[in-house]
Amino acid sequence: MSAKVRGACLIAGCGDTGIRIANLLVKQGQKVYGLRRIATALPANIIPIAADLTDPATLDSLPADIETLVYLPTPPQRTHDAYQKIFRDGFEHLLRALPQAATTLRRIVFISSSAVYGQHHGAWVDEETECRPLAFNGEILLSTEQWLLQNFTNACVLRFAGIYGPGRIRLIEDIGAQKVRVHAGAARYTNRIHVDDAAAAVMHVLGLQQVRPIYNVVDDLPAADGEVYDWLADKLGAVRPAREDKTSSDTLGNKRVSNKRLRASGFAPRYADYRAGYGAVIDTLAPIKPNGSSCG
Repeated sequence: MSAKVRGACLIAGCGDTGIRIANLLVKQGQKVYGLRRIATALPANIIPIAADLTDPATLDSLPADIETLVYLPTPPQRTHDAYQKIFRDGFEHLLRALPQAATTLRRIVFISSSAVYGQHHGAWVDEETECRPLAFNGEILLSTEQWLLQNFTNACVLRFAGIYGPGRIRLIEDIGAQKVRVHAGAARYTNRIHVDDAAAAVMHVLGLQQVRPIYNVVDDLPAADGEVYDWLADKLGAVRPAREDKTSSDTLGNKRVSNKRLRASGFAPRYADYRAGYGAVIDTLAPIKPNGSSCG
């Protein structure tokens, strides 16, 4: 089981998920620094650090009392160069700017992605499964994982599945607007985690006395995309997505990601599957008309 996190925590890339992690830490009485390029929008309970992870010169005055680090920046574009600069290069810049990184930092947590697994033809995958990324984003994340774990014994990697939750409702809107199509043929499995559970998982791992190098952060139920889309349409009172007369592309990931290791450490997601999580999100929304617009 996890214990209370000690010392100050630096959240590098303190966006929506980072703020949720910070709020959990602050509730526990922790001191939290939030690093982002423009830090003025951070809540008052997070100490702002305005810095650019791709520019080492902006990282030369970091606080000396940091004991834990969570690294979860968002690239400004979905390009190879942007991913390389923010994940691999930016992480190295930050750890070089923290002289205590390899010695006195109690834990370094890197938020990676289940995209490192790639295509596994619907099979179950876990932390021991061979990674075969399909695209540059998975390749760069995997390379960053390997570099970090080889060089820092106090590091831990969390592989997030697709995050959804409040404010992340594009799929819900697209279902309501009948913009979603389902590939015919064999089921294509999808994996997800509610944003509140993602933040709670980070908090949990920060508090563990002993950690494994890698954990998958995903809910209990990988589900076929058509199953999820049909359920959402029914929940919204919308038309179920049409099926396309072609099989799923091999360029798309198709695996069922296991969370057994994380659960064995004592963590249980609040939203165990897409029905619980999306149901809670939909219950907070205004009704969506069949054309995708909101009522009221």
